[in-house]
Amino acid sequence: MSARQLTSGLPTAEVNLLNSRGGLLLKKTPLWYYVLREAAVLEGGNQLGPVGGRIVAETFVRILKRDASSYLNVPGGFTPILPSATAGDFTVTDLVTFAGVTQP
Repeated sequence: MSARQLTSGLPTAEVNLLNSRGGLLLKKTPLWYYVLREAAVLEGGNQLGPVGGRIVAETFVRILKRDASSYLNVPGGFTPILPSATAGDFTVTDLVTFAGVTQP
């Protein structure tokens, strides 16, 4: 994000702090601050932005890869046991239906 995006909508005192010391915090923005501002500016604060989302996704993938008992590492792979519209073919639609979050 640009310096303008990082400072948009912020109180004057916070903008002044970010611009102090030659804009050091704008040039070397702490990751936690960047992720929070990215979510606020790009997503209205309702979800993570691209950088924050990628960090979370890569963290989950790394956890799954390092866990010997995760479905990524079990011999034979993963076969869902939940009910599906077509036997042996479990889809995202089946998951959403099973979770009960579809509209009638």
